[in-house]
Amino acid sequence: PITDGHPSPLSNSDRIIVDSYSNRMGMMKLYLGSSQSGDKYKTLGFIINPPEYTGSLRCDLHPRICSGNSRVICDMPTLEGRRILLMEGAYEE
Repeated sequence: PITDGHPSPLSNSDRIIVDSYSNRMGMMKLYLGSSQSGDKYKTLGFIINPPEYTGSLRCDLHPRICSGNSRVICDMPTLEGRRILLMEGAYEE
């Protein structure tokens, strides 16, 4: 995607997971892409960053891949504070 984010490669694959920064509505997306030029990417999901989270409180997703490519773990902002988002099998083909 054309957005800036935090790319995380899947092991033994040309695929990557990348997040986007919040847009003006607070939406951050998580994408599955490829390091191969011209390959399409798909949106895995999105999170809404609470409007109170600005400046140093802002929370990016920072996706990380668990060993074996079985899970994606992300930071997640909520109204009750930051949480951990665990996605299993969201990017399987």
